[in-house]
Amino acid sequence: TRPSRRRPTSDRSNNHLALSTMVGGNIRLAAATFSLLVVRSQAFKIAPFKKAEHLKPVLDLSMRAWAPVFDKMKDELDPALYRAFYPAGWEVAQRAAVQATLESDGVHGFVCVATPSPSSPSNHQVAGFTALQLHAEDQMGEIYMIATDPDFQRTGVR
Repeated sequence: TRPSRRRPTSDRSNNHLALSTMVGGNIRLAAATFSLLVVRSQAFKIAPFKKAEHLKPVLDLSMRAWAPVFDKMKDELDPALYRAFYPAGWEVAQRAAVQATLESDGVHGFVCVATPSPSSPSNHQVAGFTALQLHAEDQMGEIYMIATDPDFQRTGVR
């Protein structure tokens, strides 16, 4: 069976990101095909999520990325309903949801990491993440969760 490929839009040539391939009824992630992306003169690497290395930066960027969404939701929902959904605050619930998702069996997390630049040689900032859930029964995949750090939004990182 031919691998299915999704080509992310960015300023790069002939690079691709193969999310999964179906082989003999088994879904295999093709992480080895991830390549270096260059977006507006900034280089990024797509890498598998590693809890010890990426959990804290992913949780932090998630809070920054989703703050405007939850602020808007708070303005739109009835206050009693909002408190019922988020009794300890949206940050606690969302942080727990992101962590639980990335630690779930059957979910494959990936990070987009800004590679070092001459002005910041030690900077390996996580610019975004996604959590993919693959469904063998229908040979489909689902982007279960995704976020881009606000510092990298509207720069071509998607």
